[in-house]
Amino acid sequence: HIRIFSIYIINNINMTTKIDKCAFNTFTQMYQSPIFADKKYLYLCPDPSCNEIVFLRKGEKNRAHFCHKKNTYCRRYDTGLTESDLHKEAKYILRDLITKGYNILFKRKCNGSLINQNCDVTCLKYCSKLNENQKVIEEYSTDFKGGRIIPDLAMISYENDIEEVNEIYEIFKTHRTKESDRPSHIEWYEIKAEEICNKVSNIKDDKKVVLDCIRVWQCKECALADEKEKKRLIKLKQDQYNMKCAKKLE
Repeated sequence: HIRIFSIYIINNINMTTKIDKCAFNTFTQMYQSPIFADKKYLYLCPDPSCNEIVFLRKGEKNRAHFCHKKNTYCRRYDTGLTESDLHKEAKYILRDLITKGYNILFKRKCNGSLINQNCDVTCLKYCSKLNENQKVIEEYSTDFKGGRIIPDLAMISYENDIEEVNEIYEIFKTHRTKESDRPSHIEWYEIKAEEICNKVSNIKDDKKVVLDCIRVWQCKECALADEKEKKRLIKLKQDQYNMKCAKKLE
C-alpha cells in the first residue's frame, strides 16, 4: 500500500507540474535548468544511481529539456520526481533566475481579518538585483536567536571582508517556514516548488517572472480592523465579567 501511494504521489506531481528537470554542469559545477543551459557544456544526470551524461535538446520548436541516450533507464527521468527532487529542482531554478538577472516580482495576498476573511488586497515587491559584490548561495548557515538557521537560498553581500545576508528565499515543500524562525529585519520570501517549476517554462522576452509568496501577510486595513475587533472583544469580556461581579454583590 505504501509503494502504491508513493507512485500515486509521484504521478500526481508530474501531471500537475511542468518540470524542467535540471542537470549538473561539469564546467560550472552547478545544477542548471535546461532553460538556462548551453549546448557547449557537458551535463550529467544528478540522480546518484545514474550519473550518466545527458544531452540538451534546445530549439525554436521544441521546449528545452535534457534527455538520456536511447534505451537508457533512469529513475529520475522514467519514473518521475519525488517531493525531495521537486524541492531541489525549484531551488536550482530560482537560483538561476536571480543570478541571471531576471525581473522576479513576488506577490503576496492579504490573509484577511477576523471580520473580512476574503480580502483581495495584494502586495508586490521586486527581488533585489545582484551586484558585483553579491552572490546567491544554497543552504547558507547564519546566526539567529543564539542558534543557526539554514535557508534554502540566501543573497549574500561581501564588503570589507564582512558577509551580510540581504534576502532569504525558502522553497515550500510540505511545511511552511514559521515567521518566528526567520529574522524580521531581513526581507525573505517563501514560494511553492510547483509554482517555480510551472512559471519558468512560460517566461517571455521581457524576462519577467511573477511568483506567489505564501508568507502570512495582512494589509494595513485588515491589521487595523483586527486590532479594533480584538479591543472590542476584550472590552466585551470585561463588561461581562463586571456584570457577573455586580450580580454576586447584589
